[in-house]
Amino acid sequence: YGFSVFSSWNTMRKLFILILPLFFFSCSDLSKNDQLNRLDKLVASLDSIEEVNSSNVIVNVEEIIEANDQLTDGILKIEDTIHIELALLIEQFKEVRNQLPDYQELIHYLDTNVHLVKMELQHLKGDIEGANGEREHYDDYIKHEQSKVDSLRSKLDALIIVKTSIIDGYNSLYTELNDELIARNNVLGTEIDN
Repeated sequence: YGFSVFSSWNTMRKLFILILPLFFFSCSDLSKNDQLNRLDKLVASLDSIEEVNSSNVIVNVEEIIEANDQLTDGILKIEDTIHIELALLIEQFKEVRNQLPDYQELIHYLDTNVHLVKMELQHLKGDIEGANGEREHYDDYIKHEQSKVDSLRSKLDALIIVKTSIIDGYNSLYTELNDELIARNNVLGTEIDN
């Protein structure tokens, strides 16, 4: 009777030793799948940022700069610099023009960094799939990449605000300022090229 219990205990112990690694592998597979899913979501988020960034390119930036230059030339021809309403319009238009470098910098930053973070995510995904590197740090690496994506999303929000400000400012000020300059220059005997 004692021999069969001992034999049964030995068998259970061997079975437990064989099942234990399978349990750990299945847990690591669940963790691995979770990590890969999180990376896929980050890549999808980057794709979204890239798409929104592309759709927020002001196609006619050069036209805005040219129009600003023409208005600036017209402003310089005006001898009456005391007209407060005109001075306010001119100042507001300058503010719109001064936002263009920030806008262009944000577009370039997003184009460059979305691509770089995507490459880093692909590299991390390859490490996780191949179980390369320090597996216990994968979650920390993913959190770090998540913070980069969050930062890019914040930059995208700033881009949309700047673009909206430029377009709205340009549309609301250009016609009014141009009409004012044409009226003043006609009085002075000079015309501005539209």
